[in-house]
Amino acid sequence: MKKIFFLLLVIISGEISAQVTDSLKTSNSPKEILVNPEVMPEYPGGTQALYTFLAKNIKYPKTAKKNNVEGTVYVKFVVDENGDVKNPVIIRGIGAGCDEEVIRVVKKMPKWKPGEINGIKIAVYYTIPCKFSLK
Repeated sequence: MKKIFFLLLVIISGEISAQVTDSLKTSNSPKEILVNPEVMPEYPGGTQALYTFLAKNIKYPKTAKKNNVEGTVYVKFVVDENGDVKNPVIIRGIGAGCDEEVIRVVKKMPKWKPGEINGIKIAVYYTIPCKFSLK
């Protein structure tokens, strides 16, 4: 199996920074969804625009604030060959409404520029960790 790299985004009290991590190639039958295309999907306006979108749209849930819930929610979704964001799934959550908030915001994302292999647009998995911190 090939090792690949994901661009991961972290939200810390409304500020976002980028990290890079590695993972293994994945597929989904019958149509393959890749994690290591030649060209990764791109949010319209680039990474900084994605940071801005997440910071403006993710709201700290009242239940999480009330119960001092902090931590990182990992969400995986597909950017399909048309650039649509589909099938967001929480890989690891923290509860108290934070998981649902991340899913809500991911579903609101506009179309992305899709990933490509050999000039052909393809579906690609994308993972984002969103950190909730009350500090």
